[in-house]
Amino acid sequence: MQKTILIFVVWSFILRGSIGAQKTSKSYVLPDSLPTNPIDIKGWHLLCHDEFDTDSIDYHVWWPQSNETPNTLTIFTPRPDNVLKKQGFLHLINRKDTVKGYPFSGGMVFSAQKVEVNSRVEAKFKIPKGKSLWPCFWLLGGKDSIYQEVDIAEFGCSKPFQFNISNHFYNEKKKKVAQEFRTIYAKTGNKKRLDLSKDFHIYAIEWTTDQLRFFLDNILVYELNRNVPKYPMHLILSMGVGGLDGNPDTQTLFPAYFSFDYVRIYKKASNSK
Repeated sequence: MQKTILIFVVWSFILRGSIGAQKTSKSYVLPDSLPTNPIDIKGWHLLCHDEFDTDSIDYHVWWPQSNETPNTLTIFTPRPDNVLKKQGFLHLINRKDTVKGYPFSGGMVFSAQKVEVNSRVEAKFKIPKGKSLWPCFWLLGGKDSIYQEVDIAEFGCSKPFQFNISNHFYNEKKKKVAQEFRTIYAKTGNKKRLDLSKDFHIYAIEWTTDQLRFFLDNILVYELNRNVPKYPMHLILSMGVGGLDGNPDTQTLFPAYFSFDYVRIYKKASNSK
């Protein structure tokens, strides 16, 4: 049976970005050739992974969502139209089709395995290009009524050469009490903007007791040392329409695919510092 879970999702989409934060940005020059990461990484024990080598969703690993999100244009459904595993990839698909009054449908999955402190989360994926498309690779969780959201990579696909990293902390009244936000700009070796929608790239986070470290194609792009999460969180893969990047325009093509080559969750090895 397909499982669904709705913890905190609606509040996250309502409150995301609703309170201002200092916005910083930095450009990073990527290597000329894209990295191919081995499954085994020194210092890390592989806890859970999906290489998407079969064409069926493993419901012990992923929970596709049925979710309505106010203030957006998207309803998330677990239909194969929106969550599809095929030919070595997981596709989250935005479609222009009316479902329950929403003009667009999209895909969202939660990881069954929660991510905890001293973990590394890594995925290789390709984003689409087009205004209003809103793919996100993120963590959400907490304890009791206190929760936290960490965006490992969040995109507004009208600008496929950049993505956002952020850390949001909410108290028991769903009030955002802390936020840190950074825009990462990707450039090629000749310092031209790199269109991240043209190929697969590796995005990762390392979460320790006192730090969050964010990576793009194995390059450290940001370190965060404040309001570091303490409680387990679900990994979420999602793509909606609207919200971060406004409404679609005539250049936005549907269906739009947010495609994953693999997702891996690691635990810090006991003999690692």
